Amino acid sequence: GVVGPDEYHEPVDDNAFTNMIARWVLRRAAELVECAPAGASNVTAEEVQEWREVAARLVDGYDHNTGIYEQFAGFHRLEALLIAEVAPRRPIAADVLLGADRVRGAQVLKQADVLMLHHLLPDQVVPGSLEPNLRYYEPRTAHGSSLSPAIHAALFARVRDYERAVAALRLAARIDLDDLTGSSAAGMHIATMGGLWQALVVGFAGVRAAEDGLEIDPRLPPSWGALDVRVRFRGSRVHVHITRDRVGVTAEPSVDVLIGAGVHLAEPTGLQLRRRGTDWEVPRRLLAAIDDTAAATPVLQTALGVAPLLGATVEALRIADEPGVTARAGAERLGVPLRTLAGDPLQEILRATEAVDVVGVVVGA
Repeated sequence: GVVGPDEYHEPVDDNAFTNMIARWVLRRAAELVECAPAGASNVTAEEVQEWREVAARLVDGYDHNTGIYEQFAGFHRLEALLIAEVAPRRPIAADVLLGADRVRGAQVLKQADVLMLHHLLPDQVVPGSLEPNLRYYEPRTAHGSSLSPAIHAALFARVRDYERAVAALRLAARIDLDDLTGSSAAGMHIATMGGLWQALVVGFAGVRAAEDGLEIDPRLPPSWGALDVRVRFRGSRVHVHITRDRVGVTAEPSVDVLIGAGVHLAEPTGLQLRRRGTDWEVPRRLLAAIDDTAAATPVLQTALGVAPLLGATVEALRIADEPGVTARAGAERLGVPLRTLAGDPLQEILRATEAVDVVGVVVGA
C-alpha cells in the first residue's frame, strides 16, 4: 500500500495521485532517453519499453460516467460523510473531531488528493474533469492541513468560481494571522505561504510553464482591479500585469508567451495584449506624425477616420526637442495620446514603426 496526499487513509491501493504521478515520471523518462544524443545514456531500448508498459498498466480510477477519479481503490465504498455538513467550521482536524477510526472508514480527506493532480498535472487528467472532481471532493475535505486552502483557491479560480476562490485564498492568507489551526505559536506555516503564491500565480494569473513557452490564462475576480506577478522562466525575468481586458508582459531575455490561441514574443520592451471575445490579440496602433502647426489637426482627424478600418487606436507622435503647445492642444481636444521624441524626425518615425503593434503612420503633406 501507499500513502497519498490525503494522510487520513493509509496504506491504500491504487491511489490515483500516486499512480498518475508515477505514470507521468515513467513516460517522461522514456521521452528524455529517446531524445538524448547517442551514447549519452546507458539505458537500453528494452528498459524504455518496459517503462512504457508499466505506465500503461497503472490504473487511475477514472469513471467516464461521472467524470470522477476514485481517490483510491475502495474509496467510494467508505461511509459517505460530508465533513462540510458535520464540522462546525473548516479548517478542522477531522481525526480529532470524529476519531481516527471513524475518519479512516469515511470519505473524509485531510487535504487535496485527486485535486492535486489537477493542480500539478492539468494536462494529464481528462479534459473537463476538474469541475466535477472539485465539486465532489471539496465538501469531503476537512482542510486539516494548512496546505489545503491555497490549492483549492487556485482550482476554484480555474473554474471561475470566484467567490469560493477568494474565500479559500483569504483562508490561506490568514492561517497564521488568525491562528486558524491553533498551532501558530509553534511557528509560521511557511509552506502555506508558498501555496498562497501558487494560488495567485498558477490559479488567478494562470501562469504555467509549458513546453512551447510560458502559458498565461488569467482568471481575475470581478472585485479585483488588477493582478501583478513576477516569475523566472527558463532564465528570463518575467513580469505579468493583468487587468480586466488587458495583459502586459515584459521578459528579459525574451520568451514566447502562450495566451488564448496565439503565441507571442514577450520582450524587454514589453508585450501588450487585449481581450477580444474569448481570445487575446495584440492591440494595433496607427501613428499620426504631427508638428506644432495648425496642420496637426487634419492629420489627427485623418488618422482617427482610418483607424477603425484597421481595428487600431491612434497615437500622436511629435519629433522635437521641446513640447509643442499647438500639437498638445490638438491631441487633447481629439482625445489622442501624444508622445514626444527627440532626434531626427525621419529616423525616429521609422524606428517607431518597427514596433510589432504599429500598423501604419499618417504624415501631413
